[in-house]
Amino acid sequence: MPVLLLAYPVLVHLAVLWGAPRLEWLALVVMCAIPLYQGLRALRPGHWLSLLALAGLLHVLTRMGGGMYALFVPPVVTPAAVLAVFAGSLRAGQVPVATRLAQLSRDTLEPEVLVYTRRVTALWALILAGIAVGNAALALFAPLPVWSLFSNFVNYLLVGLVFVLEYLYRRLRFPAHVHGGFLAHLRLVARTDYKAV
Repeated sequence: MPVLLLAYPVLVHLAVLWGAPRLEWLALVVMCAIPLYQGLRALRPGHWLSLLALAGLLHVLTRMGGGMYALFVPPVVTPAAVLAVFAGSLRAGQVPVATRLAQLSRDTLEPEVLVYTRRVTALWALILAGIAVGNAALALFAPLPVWSLFSNFVNYLLVGLVFVLEYLYRRLRFPAHVHGGFLAHLRLVARTDYKAV
């Protein structure tokens, strides 16, 4: 799956720079393969047939000139969907996403940590909202190369930067807590079942 996740933004950006409908189509097929990855890897016929059917439909779409319009959708819908998870977890009676992650690494959380993790969840919700709105605005008003640069590269760098800075700040803010290291933290985030949040 990492190859697909890395290939998608590169294919989209090249499709924009070169004005290549075939690359638009390939990027869309790669995007569809990402959620089907586990089934494709396990050679499940249904997953492969689904991907082939989607590839056929996407071929027609790109031949009709709609490929680029379809590529505008994921940079808005994906952060908006993750935003819904983060913002939904801030409702009364729910456990904020960052709190759930913290609970996975230690048994009990002090009140100040609970407040902090709630604020971190709110911070991520704001960042995701900004990314979704920014990508929509760029799709509507910016030149295609500018939209592509931000939606396929700059936004990922921003998310990575915030992730690293928050981790470093947390180590300074709560030095008494056991921190398993940045890679251990990444593994924890990757293994978390966000459907349960």
